[in-house]
Amino acid sequence: MSWYSATTGARISAILDGIDFNDRAFWKGGIKADGTRNTGALDTGDTITVGNVDGAKSALSLIQDLLEAERGVFYIDRDGKATYEERESRDRRTSSTATLSTYALMSQPGFELDNLVNRQLVTRQFQAGAAGTSPNTLSNGTSQLAKNDVSVKTFGVIDGQEIQTEYVASDAQALNLAQFIVNMRSSFVAPVTIEMDGGLAAAVTQMLSLDLQDRVTVTDTNAGTSGDYIIEGIEVEIADGGNRFVTTYTLSEYGRLPFVFGSSTQGTFAPPDGTATYTVCTNAGRPSSPSNGDYILESDTGRYYKRVAGAWVEQIYPRLTY
Repeated sequence: MSWYSATTGARISAILDGIDFNDRAFWKGGIKADGTRNTGALDTGDTITVGNVDGAKSALSLIQDLLEAERGVFYIDRDGKATYEERESRDRRTSSTATLSTYALMSQPGFELDNLVNRQLVTRQFQAGAAGTSPNTLSNGTSQLAKNDVSVKTFGVIDGQEIQTEYVASDAQALNLAQFIVNMRSSFVAPVTIEMDGGLAAAVTQMLSLDLQDRVTVTDTNAGTSGDYIIEGIEVEIADGGNRFVTTYTLSEYGRLPFVFGSSTQGTFAPPDGTATYTVCTNAGRPSSPSNGDYILESDTGRYYKRVAGAWVEQIYPRLTY
């Protein structure tokens, strides 16, 4: 098997071409850095090393393998377009598409341990037939373990399914991937379910127009649910001879993605867990005479920083709530 450098998006594009889903008018990416939608092309994703497809896996399985490492999403949108959004696309949704108010029939926040992962093992997988050059070595990399000690202390050890992937280039990237999964899933905030059953014209319009990965604001005073969320799942039911139209949305809490290959690090899980104190300031109003070890929270960006070796270094934390 021959191997070559590509990107996650280029690989998925080749897979879609291979199954004759090749009309670029029916391809779409996510939200770009300038806040606009990437249309007519898939997102880029990570730079990876890939091999020729040998027919051993289906197109869907190949895409799932790619997403297991990149952590973006692939779906067919409401217009039938193949959509690949790299993981940063979620963070670039700077405003909500819609507000779901109290005319939603049901809002179900909850607490589900099944959604928790506070310890994750990731191994860089040996790429068969590509030995001799880094990262294509003759054996798997060293398994990398990430965990959130705060979450472990609170809930006990909850392991994620072990991941072996050939789409990380080094043990360091394997560790970053493990850290990302722990950071995103060690929170006890469960998905929120919103069920909309007909209702006002505005509600029906939302039911027909909202799509996967849209950012929405929920203000449901009946259920006590409020905040910004990302639509992770949509279920539609048409009943009573077409006279009843019910849409159920599964939402995850919106938050900044804590992970960039090659630069993000685990760090400590403070200050959100209360183990360190920090100063609230704006980006332009950072402390003028900080000391190494100081923490700040920028109120205008929502980012945490620690003073390290005379410089402010962004810190990455899980979304734990106490």
